[in-house]
Amino acid sequence: MSVIFSAIQDNPLDLLILGLFGALIVYLLTRFMIIPKNKSCVIERLGTYLRTCGPGIHYRLPFVDRLRKTIDFQGKTVHMIPTHQIIKTYAWPEVFTKDRVSVALSAKVNLQISDPRLYVYGASAPPILVERLMAQAIHGLFVQYEWGEILTDSSAIHYRLREFLQANVNPWGIHINRVDLGKMTPKDLSRPAVFH
Repeated sequence: MSVIFSAIQDNPLDLLILGLFGALIVYLLTRFMIIPKNKSCVIERLGTYLRTCGPGIHYRLPFVDRLRKTIDFQGKTVHMIPTHQIIKTYAWPEVFTKDRVSVALSAKVNLQISDPRLYVYGASAPPILVERLMAQAIHGLFVQYEWGEILTDSSAIHYRLREFLQANVNPWGIHINRVDLGKMTPKDLSRPAVFH
């Protein structure tokens, strides 16, 4: 062993080659990635879709493979896409019913990213689009019902909201599990209505 080191010390070019070889080995080992449970990521090769990686250990080729960034439902730019259930709460200060009652309300959407590839490539910012679709659905649905009908027919409203959202977010790789209307407070009445 000491013979090898003494030979390397005599020739600096051998030391340079050994150093470069060591740096290359370290770089190649850093191309391994561990994806945790309930996450996935999209890998591109030379700018085009290559594959979707689920939980586990994966290898990316140096210089040609890269992770695709996207926006998550917390507004952050991330590489790892959550595949577990996400509960997002939305609120509107004023929605009108058919009989012109002004209502402030909130809603919870329980959703899950079912296809990471569609989520990344289907739309530029799916969380913002889901929020806008939810607002459109709420405004469009409430204007069809009177205030009393909304209080008595909550299951039909939940079903119609879920169906509308699912039909529109399906091309983005998102699955809507449930939509719940929360606290609804009419502006001219003093008692809030709560759906359970």
